[in-house]
Amino acid sequence: MAAGERRRALAGGGHGRLIAGAILGGLAVLFAVLNLDEVRVHWIVGTWSTPLIVVILLCLAIGWLLGWLTTRHQRATR
Repeated sequence: MAAGERRRALAGGGHGRLIAGAILGGLAVLFAVLNLDEVRVHWIVGTWSTPLIVVILLCLAIGWLLGWLTTRHQRATR
């Protein structure tokens, strides 16, 4: 496979990942918006009631950050 063909193949795969990520992100936001109830959360520094959407979005943000840091570290070691 020539270098140009390899670049085109990689570029096409990037669009698919972007679309899949956008769909999954949209579903996650929809799920969060449908869960607006107050829940009691035991945070590290205390316990209080928080809207479930905040807990869900915080978990999504932490997961995204960990995934981003992991892929960034893997790219740096190649």
